[in-house]
Amino acid sequence: MIMSTRELLIEEINHAPEDVLQQLLRYLQIELKQPNSIPQSMRPTTTGSYADYWNQFIGVFADEEWERPPQTLLEQREEW
Repeated sequence: MIMSTRELLIEEINHAPEDVLQQLLRYLQIELKQPNSIPQSMRPTTTGSYADYWNQFIGVFADEEWERPPQTLLEQREEW
């Protein structure tokens, strides 16, 4: 069964401990009160339907180093 991102998130929230949910709720309430919490210099210039969401998401992680896991070899399959 393939689940959407929204469905996966809801499933994770349903299984999270109460204290984690309380912290998440407090965090979201604080973030909603600060609509311009990302400095202008860190804001990407993505456009489109979900631009504001993705610009904020990307901006939050602008200074984070992303560690890419080592790539494994692809399995060899029979030709068709």
